[in-house]
Amino acid sequence: MPHGAPVTGSPEAPARAPAPLAPEFLHLLIAGRWVVLATVVLSILLPIGLLVERGALVVLGLITAVYNSGLSALLRAGRVRGLRPAVVVAIDLILVTLLNWFSGGVQSPFRGLYYVLIIVAAAIGDLKGGLLTAAAATFAEAVMALIQPEVPGAEWQQHLSFAVSTVPYLFLTALGSGYLVRRLREQWERAEETEAQLAQVQRDLEIAREVQGALTHTAPLNVPGFELGAFTHTQYGIGGDLQDYVPIPEGIGVALADVVGHGLSAALLAARLAHLLDELGLGTPLHEVLESWNRTIYERTPAEMYVTMAIIELRAADGRARYTVAGHPPPLHWRSATGEVRPLQVTGTALGALPEPQIEVREMVLEPGDVLLIYTDGAVEARDDEGELLGIDGLSQLLARHVSLPPREMVNRIAADILERCDVRDDMTLVAVMRRRTAPRR
Repeated sequence: MPHGAPVTGSPEAPARAPAPLAPEFLHLLIAGRWVVLATVVLSILLPIGLLVERGALVVLGLITAVYNSGLSALLRAGRVRGLRPAVVVAIDLILVTLLNWFSGGVQSPFRGLYYVLIIVAAAIGDLKGGLLTAAAATFAEAVMALIQPEVPGAEWQQHLSFAVSTVPYLFLTALGSGYLVRRLREQWERAEETEAQLAQVQRDLEIAREVQGALTHTAPLNVPGFELGAFTHTQYGIGGDLQDYVPIPEGIGVALADVVGHGLSAALLAARLAHLLDELGLGTPLHEVLESWNRTIYERTPAEMYVTMAIIELRAADGRARYTVAGHPPPLHWRSATGEVRPLQVTGTALGALPEPQIEVREMVLEPGDVLLIYTDGAVEARDDEGELLGIDGLSQLLARHVSLPPREMVNRIAADILERCDVRDDMTLVAVMRRRTAPRR
């Protein structure tokens, strides 16, 4: 066979060893036997004519009690791990047959224990175990019908007829219980497989989140002239919101992008785009950076994927900013001089939606103490208990309420209010930029 050729067929799977008895199941069997023994004792004490061999029943009861006690002791000592299920069923089948033999044969009041035993065998050995136990019970009843002790007023033909009439019910019990057990086992195995797959997906998502974080820049701890704060809330541990920061000759470039949708596919695209902001640090004009983003998204992603984003270039010397918004919610500008919040006015198409994007670059000035809040639509599309959108007005009110806080605490408090009051169904990112009133101490 050539190297690398696919292998057809598969080797035979090894024979599946019978599963050991679960301790909980053994506890149930032991408890069930004590109930049967108590019923036998009560039957011996009562004047029931079918109990033809009371002495034999007493001996059988003692044997069963010793067996049950020994099994219980082994279970407590943890020494039943190697006990085969078929052995337990076979012993119980013998005990039930002897109990029936000495208490009326096929007309014993304890014949119903065969049905219970069939269900137990099906629970342990599936449909095959139930059918084998039903066949063994049928054989035992046939033997008892032919050679059982004589019961006054009953001929052996009547015993045989009585035994034969119960055979269908024995096998129907085996078929029904075996089928149900098989379906339950299939559902259980499917659930375990699904849990294992979900655990693997969770591990993959965790790795993807770490990779996504490694591919993007973190906000500088000390930006000359500005303070920054950021908060991100994702639906699935990773998301399509991308925040990125890059030093530029005059100050800092800040970008916030939102890939349509959320989850792994959006996160992969966001991570792929992260390095494009580095072009700002190399002096590439802002509109050319947007064209580069648009070209990458339009040519290399599915048609249904696009990105909304906002980019701002901030100059530390005078607070002057150049910004553009491409299909993204407008950033909010809080003016310290008036205490008013207004959205920035700018238009542009989402990146990747058209081969030639509509790009508009504007300028503004952040006065000392002014705050600029950039956010994704997960914030403004959050809904309260009555289904009302938070909207730009609601977010503006939250900004005005917490604007006196440092940017990092500010975005945390705004996000906490949104998550507490509203149902957030999308990834949500908040980035606050405040121009310092005075130069930071060295």
